[in-house]
Amino acid sequence: MILFFFQIKKENFKLHYAGTKFFMSPEVIKGKTILTKDLQKIDLFSLGITLYVLAFGCYPFNFTKGDNDEEIYQKINSEWKATGENNIFSRHFIDLLNGLLEKDIN
Repeated sequence: MILFFFQIKKENFKLHYAGTKFFMSPEVIKGKTILTKDLQKIDLFSLGITLYVLAFGCYPFNFTKGDNDEEIYQKINSEWKATGENNIFSRHFIDLLNGLLEKDIN
C-alpha cells in the first residue's frame, strides 16, 4: 500500500464542488473563498447533515428538488428543528447536531 501525502501551500482558495448540494456547507454553496485552516469545519457541517438525515429520515432544512444555489443557501440560514414525533434522541445528540450544523464557520 502506498500513501501519498501532500501539503497545501496556499492559505486560501476557492472551492469548486460536485455532488449533492443538500449536504454542502453554506460557504461551499456560496462559492466563498475558504481558508485552508477551515477545511475540516466544512466537512463537519456535511457530517451534521448526514447524521440528521440518518436520524430523522429527512433534511434538516426544507430543501426541494428544484432549489438553486441561492435558495439552498437561504434555507441553510434558516433554523432547523429536531422536535416532533421522530425526536427520540437524547439532549446530547441534539447538542451534537447543533454544533455540527453551526452556520458560522468561525
